[in-house]
Amino acid sequence: MSTPTVLSKRFQLGDRIAAGGMACVFGGETVVDGDPLGGRPLAIKVLHDHLAENGDFVRMFRDEGNIAARFEHTNVVRVYAVGEDNGRHYMVMDRIFGSNLAQVLLAYRKRRRRVPKAAAFEILRQMLSALVYVHGFKGNGGRRLGIVHRDISPHNMLLSIDEKVRLTDFGIARGSHRSDQTRTGTIKGKLHYMSPEQARGKRVDARADLYALGAVAWELFTERPLLQADRTEALQARVMSGEFDLKSKKFDALGEDLQAWLRKSLAVAKEDRWQSAEAMQAALGNVKGASSSRFKTGTLARLLDILDEPA
Repeated sequence: MSTPTVLSKRFQLGDRIAAGGMACVFGGETVVDGDPLGGRPLAIKVLHDHLAENGDFVRMFRDEGNIAARFEHTNVVRVYAVGEDNGRHYMVMDRIFGSNLAQVLLAYRKRRRRVPKAAAFEILRQMLSALVYVHGFKGNGGRRLGIVHRDISPHNMLLSIDEKVRLTDFGIARGSHRSDQTRTGTIKGKLHYMSPEQARGKRVDARADLYALGAVAWELFTERPLLQADRTEALQARVMSGEFDLKSKKFDALGEDLQAWLRKSLAVAKEDRWQSAEAMQAALGNVKGASSSRFKTGTLARLLDILDEPA
């Protein structure tokens, strides 16, 4: 069945922005006079029809929307509504005009150019701000929900023309907000950015997200993924064992303080990593050149310009 152009007599679907294995994302707007979201550019994520018949996927989709709708942070994509219309499940979010970091990194690699270090630091600062908020998020009773995103990667970091970096896609996030809990032994996430314990199917905590952000940082500063392999099985084996070598000419050129920050971020044993997003954030602030006072307006927006340049 085709997706209706209006959902719940409130949200008008527009152009398709993106499509993934679980859902499609459309541009959208409200069609109700006086709607609180009137005039705001929206993105509407719609669960694929064939998955709407699977209770597990529906619960996962609802859980994602329901927890994200409670977040209010400048570095987390805002979700305004979660609903269902004639068997079609959707969530309504802020529309972010820009691109995800994965597309930007690919464009830089194709053109053999480096992401400016000031921009890399700013991306990490904003993502750590998001993780401090998400990891510390409390439920109605004032207790932390223990949220772990579990899919921190460049694909889920949105760079916008307003110079913000926003975390999105809480579809596999773990926490007490979920109506179902991932069983130990179940592997979810992107292997290139996955902590060793997550790749082994072990129970994870916030330190798995910090490792993943460390892997993103490695890619930002060295222009290559932390781990690569021809086959998924080989990649998973390398991730689980922590088989990677941080030595390279580009790593050596980063400076001792940034090298130390990366080594601790990417420690195989979670006990040897930063123990919280706050600690990782504070340590980044002490890295030479990472001070926010050095960041110039327009630096992040200019990153997006490379997408319009010939490869």
